[in-house]
Amino acid sequence: MSPQFVLREDPNAAPPDVGGQLTPWHRHDDLCFTPGGEVVGAAPACPSGSATYYTPWMLHVWLVPNRYGRFAADLDPLEPALDPALRMKVGEACPAR
Repeated sequence: MSPQFVLREDPNAAPPDVGGQLTPWHRHDDLCFTPGGEVVGAAPACPSGSATYYTPWMLHVWLVPNRYGRFAADLDPLEPALDPALRMKVGEACPAR
């Protein structure tokens, strides 16, 4: 699980350098999205009816162990799978607690 910070203003603008190499901003260009915005896979194996799009620039802060680091672009695939109930649609705000 990780919070992520997303830049929505200008998708082509360089993200702010808040922590140098420690905090690498990134974009995804290989995620498969349903028309409703749910991620359902990765290219080149997108399910029928889904499509790939560039995501906004984002920065993750992992709250679970991740051998790639606290601010890595991806979660280590060897980590246990997260509960699907914790997944959110792209652009969905975090629920209030």
